[in-house]
Amino acid sequence: MQKTKALKILIPIMALVLIFQLISGAFPALVPYAVHRAAGLLLAAIVILHVILNWPWIRANYFKR
Repeated sequence: MQKTKALKILIPIMALVLIFQLISGAFPALVPYAVHRAAGLLLAAIVILHVILNWPWIRANYFKR
């Protein structure tokens, strides 16, 4: 899969999981803790994948010589 296509799929999923985390953290009575924790681990994995896919851009813009 091309990097651009992967990011077009990954970014909306990351946004939805982040919104879910914010809502479930703000209103803990709505979602069991185990679900909140699992979604947090999923969010961490997605963020790591996002950084890996964008590493050339990060390196070019933040680690300039």
